[in-house]
This record gives sequence, structure tokens and C-alpha cells, in this order.
Amino acid sequence: MLPYPSSNNSIPISPFIKNLNCVLRRNPIIKRLIAQRKLFFLHINLFSPSSKIKLNLHPISSKILLIPCNAKMIVYIDIDSAELGKIKQPHVSVCGDLKLALQGINRILEDMEVKGKLDLGAWREEINVQKEKFPLSYKTFDDEISPQYAIEVLDELTNGDAIITAGVGQHQMWAAQFYKYKRPRQWLTSGGFGAMGFGLPAAMGAAVANPGAVVVDIDGDGSFIMNVQELAL
Repeated sequence: MLPYPSSNNSIPISPFIKNLNCVLRRNPIIKRLIAQRKLFFLHINLFSPSSKIKLNLHPISSKILLIPCNAKMIVYIDIDSAELGKIKQPHVSVCGDLKLALQGINRILEDMEVKGKLDLGAWREEINVQKEKFPLSYKTFDDEISPQYAIEVLDELTNGDAIITAGVGQHQMWAAQFYKYKRPRQWLTSGGFGAMGFGLPAAMGAAVANPGAVVVDIDGDGSFIMNVQELAL
């Protein structure tokens, strides 16, 4: 679990799909998965006038950074120097290990004695208002079970403790959105360009590495069929 500065100062966090393992999704400061076009409140969080810290855990397209941003300060932390300022020029660039950088930020905040002095109420209230106006929702059907509802029920039945894997596609986004992950290495998915067929063999490997754990592969028919021969094992 990464030492996010928001743990002490209630800064809202909007994780990307590969970052869900690094933050506690059930914490109210977590503002859901950022890479969702319809979730307007996430864009309010990402591009509000308040200072912003961009934490890059893996290579991404960063096209979202092309959206006009009103942040007073953008701090971009990445272990790859080639990524710094490639899409949008930040005010502060930090090249280094993310965990060490965040620990350093926490020490600076402690030295400045800012704990309890940051007034982020207006920022968080703005996000909450937009969250109520534009909630994460899905269509329901009389005689059919929607996949989003099925994943919500799975979360309830497993108490959010299952190890979840996914292939690549819309089901991957639903699995990231509607299952509430609790701990690191609980969400296994192929990021970057994505690799169809990842879900099933990843689930088998997770089950071998974690005897007794509940492991669920949330998959689409296309991704599942690409490595279905693994069931022969």
C-alpha cells in the first residue's frame, strides 16, 4: 500500500485502472476509477483549481492530460524521465521511485506542520455534489441480469476479499468499477495496450500462489476463448 499524502490530509484521490491495488477503494477520499468518460465528478477532481499530484505507476497514454486543466500546480512523479512533461508540462517534475517520493512528501508536510490546517472542504464538497448529479449507474432489465449488478453481488458475497482477474474489454472496466478492492495484489489485469486472454491463466496462477483464496476470473467470451485450453491443466 503506497503512503499517499492524502492519508493524513484528506486530499481526494482518483486512481487509474492499474492503481486500484495501491489505495483503499472503500475509503471515502477515493473518488473511483478516473479513466471513465461519463464520471464527471472525477474530472472535477482531476482538473480543479487545487494543487494536483500526478502519480504514474506504469506507462499510460496520458491523453486525459490534454484536457484543459485549471490546477494551480501539477506535480508529476514518474520513475521514467522520458514520461515527464511528454504530454503536459507539470509545474514540478520528480523522477524517482514513487514510494520514496511520497514518503518524502509526507516528511515535508510533517515538518511544515500542516496536518489539520489544510482546508479542502470546498474542493471535496464540489466533488461530492457532482458525484450526486452524475453517479456511476447502469441499465437494469426485467428478465436479464446486468453484468454490473452481477459484479456488485459478487463483491457482497465475497465481502470484497476475492482475488479478481480480468481479460481485456468492457468487462475489464466493469470489474474495475464495481468490485471494491481492499488490498494490494487483489486486482490482476493487463494494462497498457492490454492482452486478451490474460484473465484465465492469471486466475490459475493466483489460485496456485494463494491456496484457499477465492479467485474469480471476470471475463468476456473473446478473452476467455483465447486461452481456454489452459482448462486442460
